[in-house]
Amino acid sequence: MNEMDTVRRFRAELAEPPDDRLARARRRLTSGVEEGHAPARGWWVRPSLSLGLGAAAAVVVAAVVAVAVAPAGAPEQAAGPGTPTGVNASQPAPAATKTASTAQVPGAAERQAGIAVLEAAAASAVGQQPLQVPVGQFLKVRTMPEEHVMWLQPRGCYPVLIQVDSEREPVGAEEAARFAAQGPSLDLPTAEFLAGLPTDPAALLQRLRTHLQPQVHAWSADHTLFDWVAGWMHHVDPLLTPAVRASLYKALALVPSVWGVASTTVGGRTVAAVAQTERDGVTYLYLDPATGRAVGQGTLFGGQPGFGLWEFSVVASAGA
Repeated sequence: MNEMDTVRRFRAELAEPPDDRLARARRRLTSGVEEGHAPARGWWVRPSLSLGLGAAAAVVVAAVVAVAVAPAGAPEQAAGPGTPTGVNASQPAPAATKTASTAQVPGAAERQAGIAVLEAAAASAVGQQPLQVPVGQFLKVRTMPEEHVMWLQPRGCYPVLIQVDSEREPVGAEEAARFAAQGPSLDLPTAEFLAGLPTDPAALLQRLRTHLQPQVHAWSADHTLFDWVAGWMHHVDPLLTPAVRASLYKALALVPSVWGVASTTVGGRTVAAVAQTERDGVTYLYLDPATGRAVGQGTLFGGQPGFGLWEFSVVASAGA
């Protein structure tokens, strides 16, 4: 189940929200989405984290999905097939089917560019030490250009508070209970757990594929993996050790449908991009060329590009 499954499940149980702003946001979300099509996944809550959202939080998530439509004349600079640069729009995704789709095989040049981007990012990661989050403090993640903020509990990397524009919603009770009962995992990691992940790329890739196999349904195993990793990095990127970060990038380089662009402009920022294409839609993970850190995620579905760029910081309290 992903966050949009959660939104749809809770939406079926809800009456019209009394807040006019949320009602308008939901209309923005559903307008332009063809019948039988699901909106593209967002970039602030990974699938495993959305399961504990209450009904009100689910509506807040729906509001976040409807990102701002780009003004007429917004720049679109081609940097590879379907690369979204400088545009932010709501994205209808292809309809899911009961039969798993097939990942699109990239051209040789795009494939080699993806491998080169990931190898360069792995090399840049050598000097990037993990961010230290003192006990009792929180990891704050801001997604731009829209004002979407979440405060993560570092022991589990799950959000305890989500802000959409000026509205806030406490979340994370289910994740907190699961973490307390089961301890850290790939879905609810700690810095110590992350540091213990395999530094052999093939071993790490196999571990991720095994973990994600139950989630492979309407999309291919490659897409499920790439999409999950992109959402996962939105939560854990600053906590990764150089060795594990390098292993992760080299593991992605082993995925045959992953391709890349060495340099492109997204939201006014120069980034490197790796991507995976399926059903004529593209999912992107943006990397800082200088540091190798993940700095955002993008999509291109139904001809509509969108992106989110991330900023991480450590704060003393949730909401600070």
